[in-house]
Amino acid sequence: MSVPVARPARRLAASLAARGLDVRTSGRLVEVWLGEDEDTAVDDLRRAEAAATAIGAASVVVLAAARGEAWDGVLATRDAVLVHGDDDAIIDLALGQLGTIGASAHRLDHAPSRLVLALAIAGVRAWGAAAPLCAAVEVSS
Repeated sequence: MSVPVARPARRLAASLAARGLDVRTSGRLVEVWLGEDEDTAVDDLRRAEAAATAIGAASVVVLAAARGEAWDGVLATRDAVLVHGDDDAIIDLALGQLGTIGASAHRLDHAPSRLVLALAIAGVRAWGAAAPLCAAVEVSS
């Protein structure tokens, strides 16, 4: 699903593209596709986050593959690491391993629905949609 790109997202995407990064945009979302080599990917991530930080944009890292030491270093510095999947044994193993590197890791029991994801891509947060995420990281106000 593609929606019109918001002006701040367009500016950030242009800045990231000028740094040689592969970007895709939709609404207020800017996706950065990182290199396949782990060290290159982590370097790309650092460059992308520096550009995002410069304009006050938040960043989220999504990993969908095995990770090595370079990614462990990245995950250990995150405010929170959410782990989601279908196999409880694998989730428990991942949470244990993330704990050993000092990551603040939490189980995400329910992934957002397709509607919530579509709204997020458009830059809209559905009322109550953050509840599973807040519960996963045990956010207290």
